[in-house]
Amino acid sequence: MKKKMADRIFSTDTDAGTITVLESQEGTFKEIEKIFVGNGPRGPVVFTKHGRGFVTNHAGNTVSEIDPFNNIEVAKIKVGSAPLGMGLIPGDKYLLVSNDGDNNISVIDITKRKELGQISVGREPKHMEIHPTKPYAYVCIWGAHMVSKINIQALLDKDIDIIPNEVCVENSIFLGKDAHPYSLRITPCGNYIIVANNQAEYITVIEEKTGKIVKNIDVGTKGARGVEFSPLGDTAFVSIEDASEILVIDLKTFEIVDRMESGPGPRGMLVHENTLFASAFARVKKVAGVLTTPNTLSALSYGNEMSLQTFKKKVRPEVTEINVGAGPCSISLFTFDD
Repeated sequence: MKKKMADRIFSTDTDAGTITVLESQEGTFKEIEKIFVGNGPRGPVVFTKHGRGFVTNHAGNTVSEIDPFNNIEVAKIKVGSAPLGMGLIPGDKYLLVSNDGDNNISVIDITKRKELGQISVGREPKHMEIHPTKPYAYVCIWGAHMVSKINIQALLDKDIDIIPNEVCVENSIFLGKDAHPYSLRITPCGNYIIVANNQAEYITVIEEKTGKIVKNIDVGTKGARGVEFSPLGDTAFVSIEDASEILVIDLKTFEIVDRMESGPGPRGMLVHENTLFASAFARVKKVAGVLTTPNTLSALSYGNEMSLQTFKKKVRPEVTEINVGAGPCSISLFTFDD
């Protein structure tokens, strides 16, 4: 008999110091547990293929390991000051953690729950992503307005006690004065990097192979935070916190094809079965004069199709709000055998 697969969404609630666990029940997600980690958790929970979960505690200078099967915190790992972004190296042995307050990245051996050392990267590193097929990590360097490319070849399926010298910044791509990049994603084809610049009125598109900027997409407002992709990989979503909207971008032309309203102050996003979830981070109940509901996940459902044509036709989604903890900033998904 085939096992039933269960989907759980994990909301990182910065102000509450919790991870809210939601499980799919009768077509919607309902809260089943809150995991207390404390100290300002930030960023999505990162999961190994066997279900070990990790999340940074920005105010606690630690990374919490959580058990998604029993919904508990099982350990804390000491890292640098104000940890924020993470990237799990293929092989599920090493974890990169950006230390916003120390201007470096920690390399963690998660089998030993131990920091092996740190890599200098520049002022205020934020979120990052590991390339799916190449030995590189890309990280947003907020204070220097650039994206740095880190060579991680020596960490792939290796057993090391200290960080080799070759694990270092190989290239840095300047995005423009006062860009302040916050997060980035590598497109599903692996050819481009979409960068959410939080203090510039444009989103940057970088060609991964050359490191060259191919386009700055005019947004018309500041506040870009998160990047996500549609199931078909033909569109990108970018959350605009200051405007409480989500942009839809055609990944062939890099043009904005739609702008969708969301909950107040959207940051992290997740796409699951033709539904886009966006965290409503705002600490106020009124945005642009309109009463809204913070501390929720906005679920924008597109039914049977979520494609570029859907957005070009300006199809409006069915929107529901899911209550989570205070200050939700990021969302992640874990699927396991029930």
